[in-house]
Order: sequence, then C-alpha cells, then structure tokens
Amino acid sequence: MAFYGLWERERPAPVRSSLSSHGFPSLAGVVALSVSPVDGTAPTSKFLEKSELAELLGQLAQATPSYFGDPEPLGRLYEVRMTDEEGEVRMFELNDLRGTGSRIAGKMYPVHPGRDEVWALPPALIGRLVDSAQPS
Repeated sequence: MAFYGLWERERPAPVRSSLSSHGFPSLAGVVALSVSPVDGTAPTSKFLEKSELAELLGQLAQATPSYFGDPEPLGRLYEVRMTDEEGEVRMFELNDLRGTGSRIAGKMYPVHPGRDEVWALPPALIGRLVDSAQPS
C-alpha cells in the first residue's frame, strides 16, 4: 500500500483548469523575458523585441506537462523571469538537461514553494533561451 502512495505522488498531475490546454500557465501580458544561470557564471539573456518574445512565449505555451523524476539528473540551472505590463515578475527555474543523458532536454518549474507543476521543453527552445547566456 505504501508503494501505491509513492507511485500516486510521482505521477504527472492532471491538468488544472487554471492552466492552458497544454498545462503551462497563461503568459498573457508578458513584455520581457530574461534567463540567467543561477550560479552567476554567465551573462543574462534578455528578450524584449516583440516578435521574438511572442515566438518564445508561443513555444512555452505549447510545453507539455511533465513530473519530477526520482532520481532526476541535475543539469545546468537557470532562473527565468517574465515581466508583465504592470511590472509584476513571475519566476521559474529551468533545468537544462541537454548532455546529461536524460531523454528530456529540459524542464521548467515555478519558483513558488508548494507547487507541483513541471513542464518538459524541447531542445530547440532550451537552446534559444539559454545558449546566449552561456560563457563563450
């Protein structure tokens, strides 16, 4: 019975009504996006240009719901900050799993404690978000 409880906790959560049809929170009103390595060893990528930002946000909106694997490889961690028109900032953490042997290129998590939402991101999107923030 204890194993059933552990299995139930590790399963992907059902998509909630407050989430988009693909599971990622609504990104309406976001006017700036920045990506920084959490260890501070590289510069920050900033996306402010409307067409590029719209394309990135569209790809994020298509992110598929995932889950926390146990054990899950630790890739390179990034902080993703999305600023809306009113200056409110929503923060996420991105785990770049490229090069770790994981079958998933990366995952994105909300920073808010107690939330259990995780989204898998394709390699091309992770590359667009973080490669310009990596050291030369």
